[in-house]
Amino acid sequence: MSLISDLKDGLDIISYFRKIWESKKAIFLILIVVMGIGVWAIYSIDFNVLKTNISPNKVILIVGLCVAIYLIWYITRMPKRVDRDKIGVAVAISTQNNIAQEQLKDDFIENLHNIVKTGHNQKIQIITLSEYHSKKIVDGVSARKYHIKTRSHLIIYGSCKLRMHEAKECFYLKLDASVLHGILPPAISNSISKEMRSVLPPNLIFRADEEIKAFRITASTLGHGARYIVGLASLFSGDIETAFDMHNGLNNEIDAIERDSNASLKDLATIKKLIPLHLSDEALILSEFSYLNKKIDKMGKYLEVVKRFDPHNYKAHLLRGIYYFLGKRDTKAALEEIRKSKNERDYTWQINEAFITAYEGDLEGAHKLYKRASLGILQSPVPLETESFIYEIVGLEPDKVQLWYCLGMINYFIKEDPISAKQCFSKFVELAENKKVFPSSISFAKKYLQEIEGKKKADKEA
Repeated sequence: MSLISDLKDGLDIISYFRKIWESKKAIFLILIVVMGIGVWAIYSIDFNVLKTNISPNKVILIVGLCVAIYLIWYITRMPKRVDRDKIGVAVAISTQNNIAQEQLKDDFIENLHNIVKTGHNQKIQIITLSEYHSKKIVDGVSARKYHIKTRSHLIIYGSCKLRMHEAKECFYLKLDASVLHGILPPAISNSISKEMRSVLPPNLIFRADEEIKAFRITASTLGHGARYIVGLASLFSGDIETAFDMHNGLNNEIDAIERDSNASLKDLATIKKLIPLHLSDEALILSEFSYLNKKIDKMGKYLEVVKRFDPHNYKAHLLRGIYYFLGKRDTKAALEEIRKSKNERDYTWQINEAFITAYEGDLEGAHKLYKRASLGILQSPVPLETESFIYEIVGLEPDKVQLWYCLGMINYFIKEDPISAKQCFSKFVELAENKKVFPSSISFAKKYLQEIEGKKKADKEA
């Protein structure tokens, strides 16, 4: 029993010295002691001869020793830093000088580490700040300084104290968090902070004899919350892929927990409610990126996620139509998706439907759709994007001569570019006459070519 008591006292002493080592008072006292010992060692405490026997070499020796100790102190007290290729989560929980609380904190951080690193989250690096630095993080302002010092994206900070509650010894755990994201308007930043706090466990009081169970539950809840917040920070910092991976993996875990009849989702209810909203947005952005980067297989994966959480999303219907056409040349499925996006606020769906209709060979039907689309409202980049898309398909399938007519219609009626329209209509007439196809559309194309020439002549006369 005495051995255990001595061991505990020894650990308390080590813990105490570890905490005071980083303070400025500590280095000041240490340097005073070192200088005193240095003078004593060199002059055998005979201060009467100090002035006559002092030499530059001896002074340099003492000063050099002090500088070396100061540098060791300065380097060892610096907070840990996250690797540049990692997403950092810093844990800064201060405690009183109590070995039980230190052990409790260590157990808590270990549990948190295991939860956060679950699944495909190897990009996350967790660092633990010392007691000295942990006590300095008390609010969002002080936390922001440590974001820079540690290169961490998320800082979980707070305190663990031993208190008497209802005549029983209890641990009081108070937690908060700070997230680093790109420069955002105050309203959005405040919204993120509010959302972030909603997924963290509240202040907790639990009996000292139940700390293991309580900390395991708290670490689990906080671990899931940390992953959600890191995903949120990634989203608003522009790293959409990391945000999606974080949130998608977390959502799959929550689904697995929900399938377990013995598991409770009480502590994860807020995350379960919020995560689909972000997942849908992230997947939609990534599906568009995949399309622009010619990664059609990935596009389909992301669109499935959007379909699950936001089945009526207008833009997703349009992108899904593109996916079915480019990935499978499934014009029926593409047309079905495009028609689901039908609305009066934006006629992009109609210009897409016109393309599929023309591709299938119904150029007269496509003609009517292009004329209707020209009277509606189109998102500004859509005509250019559509034109580029059709040129790409023409390059892959040059036998689809009707697509030159589509390009002519887009340039003449939607982009109002008669020069480009003339080139496209002329190309269509030449190819269609050679193949003896689309006679009605050839007549329309010739009519539009005459109109373009007439306008050109009138402009010159004016």
